[in-house]
Amino acid sequence: MRSSRKYVLLAGLYVAQTLPGHFFSNVFPVVLREHGASLASIGYLQVIGLPWLLKFLWAPLVDRLVGPRGLHARVIVALEALFCLSTLALAFVDFRAHFALVVGLMTLSYAFAATQDVAVDALAIRLLSQRERGPGNAVQTGGNIVGALLGTAGGLALYQLIGWSGVLIALALALLPPLLPLAGLGRRAAGAVGPPSRHGGMLGFFGQPGAKRWSLIMLASHGGSMASMMMSKPLLVDLGFSAVGIGLLTGVYGLGLGLVGAWAGGRIIVGLGRKAALALGCLLSAVAAASLAPLALGLVSGPYLLTGLGLSGVGLGLTMTAVNTIAMDFARSGHEGADYSLQVAISMLGGGVVMGASGVLAQALGYLGLFALCALLCLGAAGLAWFFFRERRPAAATSG
Repeated sequence: MRSSRKYVLLAGLYVAQTLPGHFFSNVFPVVLREHGASLASIGYLQVIGLPWLLKFLWAPLVDRLVGPRGLHARVIVALEALFCLSTLALAFVDFRAHFALVVGLMTLSYAFAATQDVAVDALAIRLLSQRERGPGNAVQTGGNIVGALLGTAGGLALYQLIGWSGVLIALALALLPPLLPLAGLGRRAAGAVGPPSRHGGMLGFFGQPGAKRWSLIMLASHGGSMASMMMSKPLLVDLGFSAVGIGLLTGVYGLGLGLVGAWAGGRIIVGLGRKAALALGCLLSAVAAASLAPLALGLVSGPYLLTGLGLSGVGLGLTMTAVNTIAMDFARSGHEGADYSLQVAISMLGGGVVMGASGVLAQALGYLGLFALCALLCLGAAGLAWFFFRERRPAAATSG
């Protein structure tokens, strides 16, 4: 299969699987608040995203399901159908009268999307050659960003135009076209399975040479960047920016430049290697956090603002592309979905802990202290990547 066809196939699947989730997480809370829902009720929505974090627990079952015969396409189609139906069902439920049912269906939709993501990741690892993994993960990162933009901004616009039922029907139908490229995907296209890893089971991942060191780098890779991006939003509120302005700056502009970072990451990985891409992504995130510091002092300047938010997006896109590419390299043969999902959970854990503490840190240190800390964390991650990471050949067999 030609590289371009692989990228088109993966791009469609990665965009589609993020669309409903971002509508649920980012738009539905706004809708609820507009209809007078309490903050406590809105807080319950945090549970709907748990399947995405916990998918590594059942990822080994997905690996066994696709098996050595390469049944990825069949499994992905079946899960996408369930994903579509659970999303479609929400169109016929009044969220004001049946809130618990809506939350349950959203969680179910998230679970099908997360499980399908395991199968898609396993397919990507089998499908992409080592040289294709950089550009392929740029496609994945870009697809996730596009899905976030469409699911949030596009979903909100559609909701205002066609209402609750209309937007959910549209989201459900949008999940189907990306399945078309799978029609011609034979079992051989998914690549041959290499010899079984001598490190068995999920915990066997850590028995691979360099896996423990890589896990430490993953824990450090996203914390500073995610925390600075998150706390830039309340800072902009305090500086007097409107909700629309904040959405345009952090969403359209910041995430849009994340696409540039993803593209650059793919190119750098091919030209200079994984280590260089990862270290540069963390370094750009450090510069971005430092560029936000003048804003914390009340110096509302266009160059500081655009540099900080823009480099945040570029650095995050570049770092995500590098981390995902290296995660593919560490995926063991026959355990592709499980190993990849476990590594995603590790990186999310590191980012989530710092991001979760960012509000308390900002309260204690002020915005200036927080952004300085984030910059130092990003610099530390860049140092870990450059001095301690050792590139390796992929553990799983791939197609050429």
